Amino acid sequence: KSLLPLVKSYLRCLPEKQIKCLKDENIPLPNETTPIFDYPFFLKTLDLKLINNMSKKWINDSGNKNHIVLLKEIFVAYFLEQAEKISFIHLNESAQTLAKNQNASNLKMLRKLHISSWKDESSFMEKITTFTNHLQLISAECVNYKTKALALASLIQKQTSLQHLKLLYTSSDNYCSIIFKSLP
Repeated sequence: KSLLPLVKSYLRCLPEKQIKCLKDENIPLPNETTPIFDYPFFLKTLDLKLINNMSKKWINDSGNKNHIVLLKEIFVAYFLEQAEKISFIHLNESAQTLAKNQNASNLKMLRKLHISSWKDESSFMEKITTFTNHLQLISAECVNYKTKALALASLIQKQTSLQHLKLLYTSSDNYCSIIFKSLP
């Protein structure tokens, strides 16, 4: 229930194009007028699980999974458009929405990345290495495949400001070796 005011605020901030898209899909929208200022502009953290939970909470009556996915994609796209202040991303859901979003290049202030879900992470990590090399903290849970270790190593190699690397579980010393070799 506490997520509803947050969802309403974010929905009220959406641009007309995205509102039209939601209306075309018969997704309910709040009746209130546009807020005084753009709340998403002030976001510093992008938490994919929170965005997913907000979308589920808003769509709970119909339970339509397609509506939940659409609303989540619209929120992520809009937040990335306004991403000038986002400094922390918590990948605790699939990174697919982030990986395919063209506005990810707006994440110029990104300094911290916590990876706890490894679905679609490689494509997202490849993408962010093209526009950010100032991550100060990378935290990764459950590095249990070589592809994950290689993607993480590639991301680490391109960082010039990395101060902290946390590996919360790796299933093989070989994977740790791949990751540690990427450190400067």
